[in-house]
Amino acid sequence: MTKRLITTFINYIFSRILAPRVLEVIKYASLHEKRVFNSNGMLTIGESTEVLNGLFNLSSGNIKIGNNVSFGHNVSCLTGSHDIKKFGVERQGYPFSGNDIIIEDGVWIGSNVTILGPCKIGKNSAIAAMSLVNKINVPENCLYGGIPAKFIKPLVN
Repeated sequence: MTKRLITTFINYIFSRILAPRVLEVIKYASLHEKRVFNSNGMLTIGESTEVLNGLFNLSSGNIKIGNNVSFGHNVSCLTGSHDIKKFGVERQGYPFSGNDIIIEDGVWIGSNVTILGPCKIGKNSAIAAMSLVNKINVPENCLYGGIPAKFIKPLVN
């Protein structure tokens, strides 16, 4: 009888107290932890920059993010690339440099944006949600969006 009482008590504590808190921690971590793939390159993130659950692929270059940059959810910064002219095992290879991504101070990047290097996003610019920044340089103080991302309008103070 005592064993059953202890088991019932443990199940109650877990289901009513521990499990909901564990689930909250898992949810928080999945929404706020950046993921870094490969260490060929270097990732630099500036002060007061808010990265949620971003993905950073350093296979083929460095990623430098300035100060006061805001990332929406599920932003991917990918330096890795493959040569589609190759076939089989050769296609799995990738360059080890040359696809750097630079995101300057004050940039805002909407949710579900993919940034493919090499590219540079200028100061105080914004990238609309669900856009593809594909090997272009975004000037300062501009809004870009779409697939592929194109100039939409200047951002004026």
